[in-house]
Amino acid sequence: MNDDLRCAESLGIPRLTDVGDLAADVENWIVDWEVIEGMPEHAELAELCGTAPTSVCNRFDRYSTLGMKLRRTGPSIAEVDLFVRIKEEKESDHSPGAVEHEVPVSVRAKVDASTMPSISPGDLTSPTGLIGPGLETIAGLVQSSFKPSSKATFMVTYHKPSNWITESDAATSKWYGAKCDGLDGEWLIGGELSTSGGEAFTFRAQMDGQTLQGTYKFEGIVEVQVPPGVVTKTGTGRASIEVQADGSVTMILGALQVTSTGVFSGYTDSVTLTLPGWEFIWAPAADIECE
Repeated sequence: MNDDLRCAESLGIPRLTDVGDLAADVENWIVDWEVIEGMPEHAELAELCGTAPTSVCNRFDRYSTLGMKLRRTGPSIAEVDLFVRIKEEKESDHSPGAVEHEVPVSVRAKVDASTMPSISPGDLTSPTGLIGPGLETIAGLVQSSFKPSSKATFMVTYHKPSNWITESDAATSKWYGAKCDGLDGEWLIGGELSTSGGEAFTFRAQMDGQTLQGTYKFEGIVEVQVPPGVVTKTGTGRASIEVQADGSVTMILGALQVTSTGVFSGYTDSVTLTLPGWEFIWAPAADIECE
């Protein structure tokens, strides 16, 4: 093997300590970029350089592989830059109760040195026309040594609006509600009251995620046995929510005027009553399904 190495050196094959000698050809080499994770969810490539490029832009020489030519910056040093922009969060992502997360954004750079000086076994034949196994090894080593690959990773911190649920499975009242993607928007609760003859009800609150104030609509329906008929109930009122230190949300549904309309055999009757209001506790929930 030592004889093969000395022979290889006499043929001009660069040793690992002489890698810098190849820098003269480095500007013909292309770095191909590969997105590994985190894009486009949390980051994106900076815009392309135009006719009047800014200091932060990407110039690709081979678009199919996001390839960029290396530029020589020293006797044995070459560089290439890829600019990545972190995506801005929406204002609603920072609403009270939002949960902070951290994720990696990674890219991999691979050097395509297809234009580098190639070395084939034919270049390594001895004066007798024979090639030894050591020289074959050297040929493969040289070809693979100059195709480096490296990975760059940075962490992105972002905020995800919380999810909550409220539920009860008590003998006298059952209900369930789910809220996804932060405080803003609709909060819906559906359930049944056994104390009112099996009345089905819904509370539909529309909330402002910044002021934590809003309105809600109440709807109920119950079948009456004597006299046979159906009673529907509707009403609207004010609503407010408050995020607690443990991440839960207290919802206050204020007093409201409820109009009950009964449809019985042969006649319809209505009555309006004032109901006091309700309070619901919503617990944080990581993975829930919302309509």
